[in-house]
Amino acid sequence: MQLFVALLVFTAFGLRLYSFDKALEQTKGENNDFAEPSKIPEIIYFIAFSTIGWLIYQSTSDNHWLVPLAIILIYFGAFIMASFRNGANKNFKIDVIGRIIFTFGFLLNLYNLASAALLI
Repeated sequence: MQLFVALLVFTAFGLRLYSFDKALEQTKGENNDFAEPSKIPEIIYFIAFSTIGWLIYQSTSDNHWLVPLAIILIYFGAFIMASFRNGANKNFKIDVIGRIIFTFGFLLNLYNLASAALLI
């Protein structure tokens, strides 16, 4: 299962780099602010990180509610960052709040991972 998740994460990372490169090549010479890359890497990241959350949830015995809370905070923070970084809704303060929420969820997920590792 770990190999599957690692393969998903590295595949998504490679596809994201490739799609950003292709989007930047399309806008060369034009006066565009932002090139929209493919959403496929984000879907693969969602599947991979949800699988990691499920594995952590299955491995923890106490405070099961912390695992979904961490995953929700990570996704919510990422959504806020993506929504308010560019375009008409561009807002630096809300973007920073999204980063704080994401960081808190990430740290909570590390705590859950450490708790699960102690039980193994």
